[in-house]
Amino acid sequence: MDESAKTEMDRSKSVVIVDDDADVCEALATLIEIDGYDSAFFTDGREALRYLRETDSPRLILVDANMPNVDGWQFLEQLREIAKVRVTPAFLISADTRLDERRARALGARGIVQKPFDADALSDIIRLHCAATGDGVLATASIDCGPEARRSSPDLEPATTPD
Repeated sequence: MDESAKTEMDRSKSVVIVDDDADVCEALATLIEIDGYDSAFFTDGREALRYLRETDSPRLILVDANMPNVDGWQFLEQLREIAKVRVTPAFLISADTRLDERRARALGARGIVQKPFDADALSDIIRLHCAATGDGVLATASIDCGPEARRSSPDLEPATTPD
């Protein structure tokens, strides 16, 4: 684990960040901390997978699609083999606007978050997935993150009312 990753995270409020760019990891960790949650970040997918095998499940995983060694696609494939995190929401993050969202969803990702990040939309995703009740059930939230975030995550679609 990177030295900057917190060793004693509150798992009920935690986010795991995986990106080979330490500056991106630190920026995301700062945003997560501002929102009141803990994070651990890794610049190597293998280290993150090892960490996830050995610790309690986080509430959310953000993983860069394009990394050396284990890229985001391979990470998602291997993540599905770890039973305790198989259902943990994961989002691919990337500056590449041509990523195949169907492939990402087939591998278990909830969506793709584009770099540069929309801080408000990303905060909404973080709060939605980290706001859990004591029994592990996600609390309900009414969130409208704008069209780009909705494209990346149908979980954040605003509710519609029947006519």
